[in-house]
Amino acid sequence: MRTRIIACATIIAGLAACGNPAPQEKTSATGTPEATTETTAAAAPAQDTPTPDACTLVTTDELATIFPGRSFTMENTPPEKRNKPGGPRRNAITACTFTSTGASIPDMISVSVVLTTAYSDKAQPTLQQMQSGISTLGVKFKGGPIEGVGDAGYWYNAGSDRRSAVVVNVMRNPRYWLAISESSSGQEEAVTVSRLTEMAKAALGRL
Repeated sequence: MRTRIIACATIIAGLAACGNPAPQEKTSATGTPEATTETTAAAAPAQDTPTPDACTLVTTDELATIFPGRSFTMENTPPEKRNKPGGPRRNAITACTFTSTGASIPDMISVSVVLTTAYSDKAQPTLQQMQSGISTLGVKFKGGPIEGVGDAGYWYNAGSDRRSAVVVNVMRNPRYWLAISESSSGQEEAVTVSRLTEMAKAALGRL
């Protein structure tokens, strides 16, 4: 359950971390840019956009309000273990997972937040590139566009009939890609998408 949702969010993080492919790069079988032996004449600028810790973009109190009757705990993984700093030609990634407490495994809800920060305005993949990258993985996800949050966005469900794994992805300015995911059972898909979209709006307000 939790592994599935983390894996779904990691798909987005992995695609975004690769950045916007340069002309010298080609796409591998997994849909991520594959570097060639050629090098560019000018080095990419160092990252100067701040990357907030993903664990600060959503709070346990907010989750308790969104899911009445449940309480959540934030993962205790040290920041240096769950965050990957950016650098020249490398986007920064920060991730955090919240899990409901006091519930059986089938009833457990897991929410993951992944923020990717590009090292330059042109280093982040476009909406079309992100969607194309996911499609090349060979997994048939159900999803669609999201309106009214960030500069562009879409959602997809990589779960099963028994347990959903919904991911909402939004872009804000050329630098940020935010993915907020929910793994749960017995939840209506449209309600989950709406809920995650509102969470994304709140998270973007903290950037």
